[in-house]
Amino acid sequence: MSVFRKADVKLAFFAEDLAGNQSSLTVLDVFKPQAVPNVPAGKDILYDRLLSITLNTYDTRSQIFYSLHGKTPTTDSTVYTGPINLVRSDTITAFVIDAAGYHGQLDTFVYLIDLPPAPQFSVSPESLSVLTPARFDASATFDHETPLDKLLFRWDFEGTGKFGPEFKADPQARHIYSSPGVFNATLEVKDENQRTATFSKQVFIQASCPPGMVSITLPGKRAFCMDRYSWPNVPDQKPLVNASWVVAKMDCIEAGKRLCTNEEWTAACKGPKKTSYPYGNTYERRRCADKSDGPAASGSFPRCGNEFGALDMVGNVWEWVDAKNGDYPLVRGGSYKFGEAANCDMVSPGSVGTRSGEVGFRCCK
Repeated sequence: MSVFRKADVKLAFFAEDLAGNQSSLTVLDVFKPQAVPNVPAGKDILYDRLLSITLNTYDTRSQIFYSLHGKTPTTDSTVYTGPINLVRSDTITAFVIDAAGYHGQLDTFVYLIDLPPAPQFSVSPESLSVLTPARFDASATFDHETPLDKLLFRWDFEGTGKFGPEFKADPQARHIYSSPGVFNATLEVKDENQRTATFSKQVFIQASCPPGMVSITLPGKRAFCMDRYSWPNVPDQKPLVNASWVVAKMDCIEAGKRLCTNEEWTAACKGPKKTSYPYGNTYERRRCADKSDGPAASGSFPRCGNEFGALDMVGNVWEWVDAKNGDYPLVRGGSYKFGEAANCDMVSPGSVGTRSGEVGFRCCK
């Protein structure tokens, strides 16, 4: 269809489908070029999401000049080339100059956005033990429309799905955990328009461990203590090797401890993030003692560990665990010879009486 273009000529149209349903009537001024947004604008529309605004014209050769924040654009203003992303309420003003030089009227597009809050919180101190007060701070929470002092907070410290009885204006809170383990602490925040959002973070509560041992948490609420280093668990001293599985178990018992189970050893090695190596999923050379001529002194590779604090669990020496494959007790973690292959999943069967210069152990409690 062709329309003769001259002043005061308007094109009115509507659409009708096969069922007889009709759209609303649209009237276009064919003389004055106009910018048309892909997202409806208006003071009576409230969006709860980020917006990507595309401005369209009736021919591809027109130029759109626009400004944000309600400022009046000129031919020196930004030329539209792609979507305008809005993260908060804003007013876009624009006009079009088409290929023939016709200057369109100023168009104003008002967008109201009310996003839910973006909760965040930190927990201190960094190392938490049973009956030690944990401090929760949600001051980093932000909301584009509601200031921090107008936000309301409530907590589910233990991850039970049950929040505190009421919202409070204070972003800080304290909680004392009565048992060790991993807790999925959750914060819920409400803004002035009653929009809510939640944020969760794992909190590790350590068991009270003897000197030289670190607290390891298993899924759920069970925690245990593990030697920081291979036996004899002395920094700057090489691990004891040539100890059989039976000797390893006896030495741990005599020290008031026990040989670590397969589940415990694996959890400590993989850490809270359950990675292939203690430090991550990607192998890093010289991170652990996994490429040398013999065992290194315990602690020589301080970055061969994770948040739990047990070191040298891959490479250096294989470690006996209190588990068997049939009649064969297992060793884990590889030794100083294995390089990249020495990881938290590496396991090999031995025998009850096996003694090797590459095999040691560590104890748990």
